[in-house]
Amino acid sequence: MKTFNTLDEIFDNATGQITAQQLINERAHICGEWQNIKLSDELKRELSILITEICGGQEKTKSYVKYTLNNSSPQHWGLDRIILSRYGATAKFSYCAGQDYLSELSTIRKFLSK
Repeated sequence: MKTFNTLDEIFDNATGQITAQQLINERAHICGEWQNIKLSDELKRELSILITEICGGQEKTKSYVKYTLNNSSPQHWGLDRIILSRYGATAKFSYCAGQDYLSELSTIRKFLSK
């Protein structure tokens, strides 16, 4: 099981789309096959910060979301819509919205802040 330290490392080794849900579960399609991966503690913290920023909300809600992401492995359809992409030289997350972007993010925030 390979340990990853940055999102760029994951993106460079990925074969297919990588979502936030996959990284939370530490299981992704890497090097041509589905496999368990390990994220460094620093990358886990960065992951929770990036997901929290995408979900938005007020500071109190953000702290609840970040707490949930740091202390559990939440399972939600919305986390499969947060996709790792490369913009320029850096791998970053973006949200792939459906029909109602604001409502979707609100639903994800509510789920993650409980």
